[in-house]
Amino acid sequence: MSLISPLFEINPFTLPQPTTIRFSHTHNCLRHPNRIPMKPFEDFETILNIPCINCQELVNVSRINEHSQLCVYPTSKVLDLESGNEVEEVRFKVINLKKVLEEIAAKPHIKPNDNNCITIMIRHSMTVLNTRNTMALEHILDSLNTMIQVHKGSLATMIYAERLAALVVRLLACLIGNENAKTKVNEKNSVQEKTVIKSLQEQVEFYKTRTQNLQKVVARTQNISLQSINIKLEAIKSEIDSLSPSVSPGTSILLDESSLSPGISDNEDQRDDEELKRYFFSLCLSYKIKLSATGRIKPNLSISKLYHDALDKKIKPEDWKKYVNQQFCKPDQKFIEKKPRRRPPGKFMNIFETITEEQ
Repeated sequence: MSLISPLFEINPFTLPQPTTIRFSHTHNCLRHPNRIPMKPFEDFETILNIPCINCQELVNVSRINEHSQLCVYPTSKVLDLESGNEVEEVRFKVINLKKVLEEIAAKPHIKPNDNNCITIMIRHSMTVLNTRNTMALEHILDSLNTMIQVHKGSLATMIYAERLAALVVRLLACLIGNENAKTKVNEKNSVQEKTVIKSLQEQVEFYKTRTQNLQKVVARTQNISLQSINIKLEAIKSEIDSLSPSVSPGTSILLDESSLSPGISDNEDQRDDEELKRYFFSLCLSYKIKLSATGRIKPNLSISKLYHDALDKKIKPEDWKKYVNQQFCKPDQKFIEKKPRRRPPGKFMNIFETITEEQ
């Protein structure tokens, strides 16, 4: 015997009977209540705008056929944007999208989810137009992607969000590409500048060394004049040719004119010293030939000692001719080299020994 009252028994296999709701309106019993009047939401077609391929304007889907008949060719503004800077083209499209979003947000009957998303997209559009910071654009892109994933509003709002996200991606690609191009240009310019600087440094070192060598030569020669050397050389040549007719003019024992000018040579100091030494020796040799031709007794002077004495006394090369002439006319005893004594033959030595023994 069941202790539960039959009133509380429930058959799980039977559906409950629909209840009748009674309303005290005009004292009538109605099975369904009166519907509460609600404001209609905006239709899908009234808020969806698609871009025109020619003018790049966002046109409402209800007017797309009419607009397509009128807009047949791309406008000059669109052609200029496509052929110019890509960033400006993206900005133009973002501005058009922002205008459409503002028009939709101004309508009175928009779903709350759509209204919130459109407000966020308007704020993001303003940020995109006013910034060139890649980090800020990446944050906007993350926000738009999240909004697309969790969106529960109309399809038109999601289409606008995807279009804005695509424009942000394109703008990011343009900015990153420009930054990479600038970096490559800067690196290339830096390499070229380093190469130019290195070349200039090498040239500076070369000319610095050359200047130092020339300064040393000038300091030694004390502004020796090439013209004066050539004049003296011609005088010496004429004297030698007049004193020794057997010597042909082409076989001169002196130097060429070009070798007597250490100031215009690019050689090292050692070569300059050698040229000056040869010039001094040629002067001494010319005086010896002159004395031999006149029959005068020429002193046996050491040309090497004369040369070092001229350097020690810092006599100018222009005055070497006078110095050599003075030494050959009135030689100093310290420059005269004594002739080596000849050893007598053996037979004279024997005679000398015999005389010594007899004494």
